[in-house]
Amino acid sequence: VELLDHVVLREARRNPATKAIADFFTGDPAAVLIVEFFGDPPEAPGDAQHKAEHCAATLARENIGYAHVIRTDPTQQQNVWNTRKLGLGLISNVAGPVKGQACVEDACVPLPHLAEYIDRLATLCDSLGVACTMYAHASVGVIHLRPMPDLPRDDHRDPMRRITEQAFEWCRAFGGCFSGEHGDGLLRGQFIRPFFGDTLYQAFRQTKALFDPDNLMNPGKIVDAPAMLDPKLLRYGDHYRVAEIPAAF
Repeated sequence: VELLDHVVLREARRNPATKAIADFFTGDPAAVLIVEFFGDPPEAPGDAQHKAEHCAATLARENIGYAHVIRTDPTQQQNVWNTRKLGLGLISNVAGPVKGQACVEDACVPLPHLAEYIDRLATLCDSLGVACTMYAHASVGVIHLRPMPDLPRDDHRDPMRRITEQAFEWCRAFGGCFSGEHGDGLLRGQFIRPFFGDTLYQAFRQTKALFDPDNLMNPGKIVDAPAMLDPKLLRYGDHYRVAEIPAAF
């Protein structure tokens, strides 16, 4: 079960790589869920189709969503998955300086809490005047939600910090993991210690010192990471300007 929100769908209709295949949804939805069914045995496709039809009928009966499209043609199915696979690229290639930032984009939340987590986070972003976009591996509770602050603006950087810190607290309270798939790296390094606790964090530091006593390999990742808005880390500060590069054409 995969989720694509309206930003991904909008960019899919604009982008030359996907606009010819992004025709699997009806109208202008806020989001779509892509649900794939398997038949048992595999050579009995009717079983998978029955499951899909049962799901669509149930959703329609419960008034969940306004369209419940079933795709059985292999080419149409491939178009759906190709659009889904390009989701991150579609978000990253949005025109202009305001793009989805990977500050909270890797949380894994237990399924009973996933809808509430998404709703809380989207509501928080809206209350702080920061747009957001998301796609998700909804079947396993991994939500790639990216706030879209204008980072050269000071009034957008602090809201990004507040969103990230609150998302971490909610994720932890729900029994989730803040880095469910993509890893911690620099941006989420400040949350390693509060997530794992002092005892494990010191074990991380000791392991790092044992194998890298001079701190030459990827310093500032996982242990002793800077805060997410540290000037040494943040590329887009008050003085950020797009360089004017003269071109031949």
